[in-house]
Amino acid sequence: MLTCCRLQEENDQLVGKHSVAAETLQNERIDFPDTVEDLQELLLKCRDDLIRSKLASERLEEDVRTIQCENQLLRAQMDAEQAGRVSMEDNLSAELDNLKTELHQVKRECKVQQGSVENLQLTMTVHQETISDLKSRLDTALRAKRVLAMSERVLAVFERVLAVLQKHLEDTVAELRSRVASLQQELDNSEAVQKDFVRLSQSLQVQLERIRDTDMEVRWQHDEDIDECQGCHTSFSVARRKQHCRHCGRIFCGSCLSHTVLSGPHQRPSRVCDVCHTLLVRDTAPYFSTEPPHTPD
Repeated sequence: MLTCCRLQEENDQLVGKHSVAAETLQNERIDFPDTVEDLQELLLKCRDDLIRSKLASERLEEDVRTIQCENQLLRAQMDAEQAGRVSMEDNLSAELDNLKTELHQVKRECKVQQGSVENLQLTMTVHQETISDLKSRLDTALRAKRVLAMSERVLAVFERVLAVLQKHLEDTVAELRSRVASLQQELDNSEAVQKDFVRLSQSLQVQLERIRDTDMEVRWQHDEDIDECQGCHTSFSVARRKQHCRHCGRIFCGSCLSHTVLSGPHQRPSRVCDVCHTLLVRDTAPYFSTEPPHTPD
């Protein structure tokens, strides 16, 4: 751009000089030589001046064309720079919008951080109060430590006595725990035995009532009178057949007649129900020791 301006100024100066020279030549008086030799010399000089002027004009035209090309290049460059500047302005505008959005977000985050800072300040205040309290306690502890240091020998004696007492106490506690565990086991056994006796009493009372009721009738139950097991109350079927207890004569399924007792002079095994097995075999555990007794209908 500066070269174009400089060349334009030089062109204007040359044009101005040419105009001035032309005007000067036009106004000057022309004195032709008197002889042919002088006239030829003047003609040659004019011809040289004309050639130089023509060469200068051609150089000037070439410079003008060069300037015009450079001017076009500069205009194209200016247009490209203008387009780049517009694109850059658009990019900067978009970036500015993004920065504004980020600024709003940062402001919101700053507000949140401000709240966090306030909370931290409150927490710091609480911690400072705690530190002051701890310092006060530390001072008290240091004073107590100095007092304890003065009575270190007495404390050592107390520690030895305390160790002996603690050992004795631990032995006593271990013994008491063992006794408590033993008593608890005895209590659990007593409660279990008591529950077994209660169940046995209830079952025996029910059995006694049933026996009393059956004293007036035949104990043997007929197959056509019973449709379900007298123990588990499951209906009979082809797979689950009716079987009689050999002691009370009641009808059960095979699962409820799982016990056998030896009877008669030949000690033949006979299948009996749970209740009859408990009544006939005295050294066995009651059938209800692991489950509640079945209440007969």
